[in-house]
Amino acid sequence: MENILNVNNLSVYFNIQDKKAPAVENISFSIDSGEILGIAGESGAGKTVTTLSLLGLLDNNAEISFSSIKFKNKVISPINSKDLSGILGKDISIIFQDAMGHMDPMFTIGDQLVEILNIHERLSKDKALEKSIDILNKLGISSPEQIINLYPHQLSGGMAQRIIIASAILTSPSLLFADEPTSSLDVTLKNQILRLLWQVNKEFGTSIVLISHNIQILSNLCNNILIMYGGWIVEKISANVIFNESIHPYTIGLLNSIPSLENKKTLETIPGNIPDISKYPKGCRFQDRCTKVMEKCILEEPPEIFLSDSHYVKCWLAYKEGAA
Repeated sequence: MENILNVNNLSVYFNIQDKKAPAVENISFSIDSGEILGIAGESGAGKTVTTLSLLGLLDNNAEISFSSIKFKNKVISPINSKDLSGILGKDISIIFQDAMGHMDPMFTIGDQLVEILNIHERLSKDKALEKSIDILNKLGISSPEQIINLYPHQLSGGMAQRIIIASAILTSPSLLFADEPTSSLDVTLKNQILRLLWQVNKEFGTSIVLISHNIQILSNLCNNILIMYGGWIVEKISANVIFNESIHPYTIGLLNSIPSLENKKTLETIPGNIPDISKYPKGCRFQDRCTKVMEKCILEEPPEIFLSDSHYVKCWLAYKEGAA
């Protein structure tokens, strides 16, 4: 299948007290046409920083480096606004965590959707409204003719999230980043939003990068999952085998913390917290929390082990099973 996005050796450093601290370091990944790629990890793992860096949305104190970034086989640079100006909002869109925080309270929903289509497709107001209503209908939003006349404060949390998804796909993007799109919703609304994202992927063919701390959600929706820790991708694995073939202790720890109706044993937890980006230890960054830590883990950074085309691990435990 065609690669929509290919990222090689991406690093992001923040200047903290005259020191360059690595928020993301030497990560590489790709996403194919029509694929849903999951990125999992705790807060501070580097998930959101990765996304924002690719879209050129980080603050000025961030330094970004990379070997290459390609979108639809075209070389682009997130630090060159000209490379992104014709792509962002049209070919690549993003759904942020806080739906309400990303809508203008002074304008109706219709006005905001029309503005997107006016900027990217130069549609007249009437044509833009017609297309907006059509998209809302396709996403199963009832009474869209009434919804477009409402202001953001008149929407429920679930409806606001639906509107943000609608605004993200108005221009039929090839790639959609969804950053914790269900984090502030109750269980029922979460399921509705996740079904909506699945619908967008299947009906529109949109490739999606879905960011979440919840591996259970990702395993149900995604083709492949990246596990991030301390700015590294510590494991990449197919979603359909993640519960049986994961190797990295961090991945296994996340899986063991998922509640299950069938298994009523006490949930396991991962002790401690992700270290501050300015205080990463030498060697493996997971060493202080790992139950299988070895002397080598403390002394040396783990190698990159490719166990198959779809399974990658950054851990000394996998060294004898694959080729570095």
